[in-house]
Amino acid sequence: MYQKANETQSFQAIIKSVEAIGGEIGGGEHVHKYLADVEGVDLTTLTGDALAEFKKRATELYLVSLCFNGINREKYGAVKNCILNNSLLGDDNTQELYGTPARYDMLQA
Repeated sequence: MYQKANETQSFQAIIKSVEAIGGEIGGGEHVHKYLADVEGVDLTTLTGDALAEFKKRATELYLVSLCFNGINREKYGAVKNCILNNSLLGDDNTQELYGTPARYDMLQA
């Protein structure tokens, strides 16, 4: 899902198309397990609304990372490099510094 220089909304269009036909991107158990491992959460202890909210958040984080991976390099290359370099240095306040979306629904159309 890489963006070309003149594409800005193709990612959201693809997600909406997949959802319109009943598909789901990033909602697999592997995504939920990965976030649970990162956060030290035991998925077997979550039930009902707590489990649904956790899975929703895991899916949103996956979509943001998927979008970030394919972001238009010509337009956002410098910001992307800065964010990646800062994350390697342990500085993850990129949302505060750059307004980077933390969830898919925060992406601007």
